[in-house]
Amino acid sequence: MFMAADRQPKMRAMIMAATEAERRAALDQLLPLQQGDFEGLFEAMEGQTVTIRLLDPPLHEFLPGEIELLDELREAREQRPQDVAELERSLKRVQELSETNPMLGTRGCRLGILYPEIYEMQVAAIMRAARAVRERTGTRRSPR
Repeated sequence: MFMAADRQPKMRAMIMAATEAERRAALDQLLPLQQGDFEGLFEAMEGQTVTIRLLDPPLHEFLPGEIELLDELREAREQRPQDVAELERSLKRVQELSETNPMLGTRGCRLGILYPEIYEMQVAAIMRAARAVRERTGTRRSPR
């Protein structure tokens, strides 16, 4: 759901956000996409019970690579000084989010505990989708 070319930058913006306000702004852009995904899912399942797994990303899959950022920063220092501050912020954030084993790190329930607004958005998308599909089709969808 989040690896598509139009979605990955929005997901990256959410993960790279340094504040809750920035994260919520990124989540506001992801909400309608998620709602559309869930509407399609509920319609395809035609009233069957649907189990939805909330976001559980290995964060490193969405982050820019540290080596690439370092290379870009070196280049910016020589050719694009106006980009240096933003690249330094990005590099610092990537380093803050770096984990020894990202498959066991900040994901699943740990992600939800640190950033509950992520799951708030997903639950809102699920409920809005269920309501929209019910209103369109008259069929009750019960997300589980």
